[in-house]
Amino acid sequence: MGIYVQRWGDSQNTTVGDIHRYDYFSTCNDVSTFPRPRFASEFGFQSYPSFYSLSTISKPDDWSNDSPFFTSHRQHHPDGNKQMQNMMAKFFHLPNNTDSVQQFKDFIYLSQVVQVICIGSEAEHYHRLLSEAGAYTRGTLYWQLNDIWQAQTWSSVEYAGRWKLLHYAMRRIYSDVSVTAYQLNGSIAVYVTVDDPQMTAKYSLSVDIISWDGKTVSQKSMPNLQSEGFTGTQVAEYKISDIFQGSLTVNDAYLHIWITEDGSNTILSSTHFFPGNFTKINLPSAKIIVSNVTSISSNEVSFSLQSDATAVYVMLDSGALEGYFSDNGFLMTPNTVYSMTFTSWSDISTQDFSKNIVTRSLVDTY
Repeated sequence: MGIYVQRWGDSQNTTVGDIHRYDYFSTCNDVSTFPRPRFASEFGFQSYPSFYSLSTISKPDDWSNDSPFFTSHRQHHPDGNKQMQNMMAKFFHLPNNTDSVQQFKDFIYLSQVVQVICIGSEAEHYHRLLSEAGAYTRGTLYWQLNDIWQAQTWSSVEYAGRWKLLHYAMRRIYSDVSVTAYQLNGSIAVYVTVDDPQMTAKYSLSVDIISWDGKTVSQKSMPNLQSEGFTGTQVAEYKISDIFQGSLTVNDAYLHIWITEDGSNTILSSTHFFPGNFTKINLPSAKIIVSNVTSISSNEVSFSLQSDATAVYVMLDSGALEGYFSDNGFLMTPNTVYSMTFTSWSDISTQDFSKNIVTRSLVDTY
């Protein structure tokens, strides 16, 4: 029989314990503020559910982030609404539409985008530490999965089962193979994490620097890379001063980063990284068109999306229809056709879907 070793004690010990972390004040994608725990069993940030969900339990007079109904009755986290607004202002222009209902809808949308940035950045950080000495982060549980009522909470799934933008993001982040990036000390680091212990990934890395008008400014690539199973590996580091030279600034372009499997050129993972600040970025006006709505089954439809300009943080909203999309919260490049699906919890027709579907992107909040 082996020797018994006491493991209890400080539950926040990053070597043998786990951590709970809620930071509502630091810029939430700043990796220098993140701990390096063995296990992170709670971390999160709030957002609103969809406008449709809120409209079922509120009146038009309530439709404001400052209304007593949403600051006191439905908000059970002290200063929660103010914390969402303050974090939002770190990344985006605050909604200022003269139509008060549209302003509230914009706030709902931005709250979900910020939740993706906050929880997603922290989850990616822990995922990268999977095999790093001194951390060996073996798991994470973000707070929280689902709601018990229609209100602003930490959840990624609404009360009726509708997915927030966060749920789509976490599906990407927790995939077996993922490529992520972060910015620190004047450089952008790129990591590949392989979550499956039985898998060895062989791949090539590609990085395109793309201006907001859709033009590829420069390209970088690294072939013949390999990551073992159950590891997080830094595969590249780029100095920002080397990428953005001359008149090109961090607010003029973004990075498209992806890895392709050797031999098949199958895309294993892809991400977009924004080194600038959207309060200083001149986004193009983007018109998104929904077309080719086709019935697949009694509760599923397929459709096409196309934008005439770069559209960032594209959100698809199914209105009164409860269900989920094949993807959501993504970037669209100009004149590219995206094939999508929507799966409903009940039977739907193509007419019902076409009547309810609403698209928006970040520029729509300006």
